[in-house]
Amino acid sequence: MAIDHYVDSAAAGANDGTSWTDAWVLLSSSTGAAAGAEIAVEDGHSESAETTVSVNWTNGTLANPVKIICRDKAADTLSTGATIANTTSNNSVSLLGKIYVYGLTLNAGRYVNLATQTADVFQTYELCTFGHWSTDGSRAIKIGGTDTSDSTSVNGDFINCTFNPESNPIRLGARGMYRYHGCTFNLETAAGFIAAEMHGSFHRFEGCNFAGDANPTTFFTFDTGTGTYGECHIRNSKLPGAITTANGASNTNQQLFIENSATGAVTDPPLGLNWLENPFGTIKSTLAKYRTGGADDEEQANAYSWEMISSTRCIEGIRCLESPPISRWVDGGSAITSKLFFAGGATLNDDDLAVIWKNPDQTASPNATALHEHTSSRITDVGQGTPAAHTTDSASTWNGTGVGTKQEDSITYTPTNAGHTYARVQLFKPSTTVYVDPQMVNS
Repeated sequence: MAIDHYVDSAAAGANDGTSWTDAWVLLSSSTGAAAGAEIAVEDGHSESAETTVSVNWTNGTLANPVKIICRDKAADTLSTGATIANTTSNNSVSLLGKIYVYGLTLNAGRYVNLATQTADVFQTYELCTFGHWSTDGSRAIKIGGTDTSDSTSVNGDFINCTFNPESNPIRLGARGMYRYHGCTFNLETAAGFIAAEMHGSFHRFEGCNFAGDANPTTFFTFDTGTGTYGECHIRNSKLPGAITTANGASNTNQQLFIENSATGAVTDPPLGLNWLENPFGTIKSTLAKYRTGGADDEEQANAYSWEMISSTRCIEGIRCLESPPISRWVDGGSAITSKLFFAGGATLNDDDLAVIWKNPDQTASPNATALHEHTSSRITDVGQGTPAAHTTDSASTWNGTGVGTKQEDSITYTPTNAGHTYARVQLFKPSTTVYVDPQMVNS
């Protein structure tokens, strides 16, 4: 790809950005670059300022972002290490505009601002490093906008980047979608992630390492402010030594969801669901309570169940903590009974816990094999019907403490065509713990 402009703090030429000899000595000199232009930054480039550093490329578009690429000028290859920083603790570093950034290091005394504009923008960072030289806990790496209105959409991609927040948190921002692929987060004891400004945003982490430096005292802190909402989803990642959260999800649309990830060293296959937390409670996989012959990791026979713990916000028959879907393929043409099993410390009625079933269509001429009908064990006339206890499960053996009351829920149906049967467990009773075997049994 052709280089359009050059930046090198060691250049001694005309300072007009036309070659390595005549390169601009400051990155801010390149902000007039046209949409789609490549700005090559020498990997030994180093610039810092005593004031806030804010560089804004205004000509980039979603289709043609301005590209800021770190290069080894001698070898003419992609590289890393060019550094943009400030030297005072109360100032920040921000890169603005529709841009693609490769290999830069950003260091700030206060905030490193990434995709934080209050305007529609898309930024991509690859093999970049973000950090603080200050350990003051009031600093942060801020990702995402702060605009809480519906008029903007700020989006960011982070590919194989490294985050070094020192003793500072990483603050997740608003109004957009942010994706993190193969990133390393060197979290320390003092702080983890703060969802302080997640107004309508979605942050997705895949293949990331959160176990870099130390186990943070609090891995994830929910915002307790009115009207804050958003979701953080972590998948296929290495977690710190323990997952801890603070403040509790305060809004109906705040949620932390962790799946297929392992805490600390990977010694066993990770379980599908690690952690789900929202205003209605928490769901965690546990190896300590399980049904014999039930769900396991499918590799080393590590049996487990889902521990569902409802919050005080749940209301019997009305508002619930809902599990992820449990599914199983069924053949068409004959009657099938599908069952789910759960256990706890007391008998649960159908207004305490419900199973929402969706099974393949049973009509004589189905529209599609994926068409599902809706069946529920929850009483339909909320507040008027008489709650009934779920069926006692007299055949299963559960292991661990707190699982002495065994129950089940089932449906019988005759699908015309083959397809998936889905079930979601809904725990309505507040302040209640129940263990669910996430393996559907069909007969």
